Amino acid sequence: MTESNTLNDYKVHDTLRFGPKRIDQTLDQASEFEAHLKNVAVADLERKLSIQKTSFGGHMPFRTLMELSSVARPPRPEFVLPSSNLHLEILSGQDETIDVHDIFNAVDVP
Repeated sequence: MTESNTLNDYKVHDTLRFGPKRIDQTLDQASEFEAHLKNVAVADLERKLSIQKTSFGGHMPFRTLMELSSVARPPRPEFVLPSSNLHLEILSGQDETIDVHDIFNAVDVP
């Protein structure tokens, strides 16, 4: 429910009908910079694929995407033994640094 649906005739939030105001309804949408930061991995991959296409031909981006899709699937169920996905890090170029998830094998690190 949007904030405009919870306003009464005087353009004030109707607390009796809709409860107290929620913070997520009053906050502005994310800025363009935040959206860019969320999509930086996708933008890097697209840039890498376009460079490969101009340098090596049309087959190279297809091959890279095929390799990424084949290694993105875990080789075994995650509840049996979690995978570190080292091969995925190598293909995406994230194997040069040691991060927290490399040491603790954590999937979601804030």
